[in-house]
Amino acid sequence: MVHYRLKKNMTQEDLARRLYIDRSLISRFENGKRSLSSDMSRDIFDVLNINLSIDEKCLSRYDKLFEELYLRVIKSDKDGAKEFSDKLDNWKDEILASIDRYRYYLYISFYKSYLRELDDIEVLRLFDYEAFYDDEDRQLLYMEMGKVYYWKEKNDEAEKWLNKAIEINPGNLRSTMCKYYMIKIFSDRDKHYEAYILLHDCIKTFMKYDIKAKAVNCIEMLAIIHIRTKQYAAAANIFSSLLKKHAKRSKDIKRLTNSLLWALIEKGDRQGAYHLITKNLDDPKFLNYRTLSSITYFACMNDDGELIDRCTQTYDKIDDHNDICELMSEYFIACQRRYLLKAKEIYRTLFPLLQQPQYADELEMILETLAKLYSDLGMYKDAVEIYRNDRHGV
Repeated sequence: MVHYRLKKNMTQEDLARRLYIDRSLISRFENGKRSLSSDMSRDIFDVLNINLSIDEKCLSRYDKLFEELYLRVIKSDKDGAKEFSDKLDNWKDEILASIDRYRYYLYISFYKSYLRELDDIEVLRLFDYEAFYDDEDRQLLYMEMGKVYYWKEKNDEAEKWLNKAIEINPGNLRSTMCKYYMIKIFSDRDKHYEAYILLHDCIKTFMKYDIKAKAVNCIEMLAIIHIRTKQYAAAANIFSSLLKKHAKRSKDIKRLTNSLLWALIEKGDRQGAYHLITKNLDDPKFLNYRTLSSITYFACMNDDGELIDRCTQTYDKIDDHNDICELMSEYFIACQRRYLLKAKEIYRTLFPLLQQPQYADELEMILETLAKLYSDLGMYKDAVEIYRNDRHGV
């Protein structure tokens, strides 16, 4: 808007006089502090001689394309999102000649963000067009800013922008998407109660709009919160249900199998854990290295040499190797077989690799097994020291 006004050599007062409105309104429009109505947008474009060659019917059609693209993205429907992105691309020349050009930039950027092909510079550039967005478009813009900061692990900034988007309309679907990312931030900060409250709202809304993938993600996050708050029985029930009803892709089956196993181990349900392991240990579609390291941890803590041997025979069946999980498996085997020197050597390698928050559970696992090894060898003082100095390498 500023660009076209200056191109016509008009001041804000000149434009306000032509539109019969107060100059302060023009300032608010240009600074994004007030939304433009459709009628006001057309009046401004008429005064500034911006081409509006698309009729109302076409504009309505593009609105639907924008909304369909948005829905396909939040439903994680990659093929559907590409289909509507291609449809918009087919009309690109006409859209760019209309008032909807700015919305085109916004929604295509949203699609690129879904593909992880959007950088923060592109998002910042969208703020140049903020005066031409309605409230829902502005929500989308603020959400994208929040996501960019979340990916950069700047959670304070991310939370600020997401809250700003929610304030525009706390009850719509875009607001729910912002809450979805707020849950991730709260989980990273161990604010489990705040995340728990938002999760129920998100699950309800996603189910209402038939956005099953996001609803299932939220249910899984709810189970993880149960683990963090030591409600292992509730977590195990959720993971078991998800595994039976919703896990179709191989990576989902493997992730949920590991989560269910971990919940059963922490719950103290040895029989349930053994049943899950016996059922799935010889089936590669259920296993990845993370699950195998959990199984070797379980075998080590239960001093089950036979299960350890079965784990070592399973390594070659797994194709998604992970250096950390492989080291952990070797470490648990060394602990179970009482190879103290080897276990300590692997521990020194593992310890610095497990300092990131996402490896908190793994760090606790290796501390517990080393303490158990010291205890089994009668080195009780060393076992106690492990827990006293659990943030320092041995």
